[in-house]
Amino acid sequence: MKLINALLVAGALAATPVLAQDDEVLKPVVDEAAKINESAAKSQEKINGITDQIDSKLQQFKTLMKEIEGLEVYNTQLRKQINNQEQEMADLNAAIDEVSVVERQITPLMMRMIDGLEQFVALDVPFLPEERANRVADLRAMMDRADVAASEKFRRVMEAYQVEMDYGRTMEARQWEELDSSYRTQITKGLRMAKKQLAPDLLMLPVAITD
Repeated sequence: MKLINALLVAGALAATPVLAQDDEVLKPVVDEAAKINESAAKSQEKINGITDQIDSKLQQFKTLMKEIEGLEVYNTQLRKQINNQEQEMADLNAAIDEVSVVERQITPLMMRMIDGLEQFVALDVPFLPEERANRVADLRAMMDRADVAASEKFRRVMEAYQVEMDYGRTMEARQWEELDSSYRTQITKGLRMAKKQLAPDLLMLPVAITD
């Protein structure tokens, strides 16, 4: 028994240097493996950070693309509006040019109409001569005014013509020169017709003949 125990002790003592030698050989390998694992962990952290950044940038890119798409639609609509406004401006400028041409043509026409109205009043019977002459004078003064639009001038000239036309379609009771009593019947008849007390009819009245 003592011999066996001695052999076991001797074997254990002999194995101790071997295990110590193996630890010295394996320690660098283990340390290097630990370094590799630590480096891999750090690399994975970097990869995770880069992935998060990529996801964030991708989301920003998608958002930006949607904004760009909306801006393109808006710009397209805006271009259509600008084109329509440019066309309206062109049409307006053309209309202004046409109005200028018409105004240059209508002004001489209105002057001729006023001249004709003045001649008509002068050659007509002496009916409201002062009122009619003042109307013509007012028209001539109006034509020299720059603050009156051509359309208003034309309206006023046509209005004066309308007044003269109405004189021929209406009857009124007015004061005239005293006549001989032989005309009393016809005068009375005329006054009654003017006051709509009698149906319109022919009258025999004196008319002055002027050279």
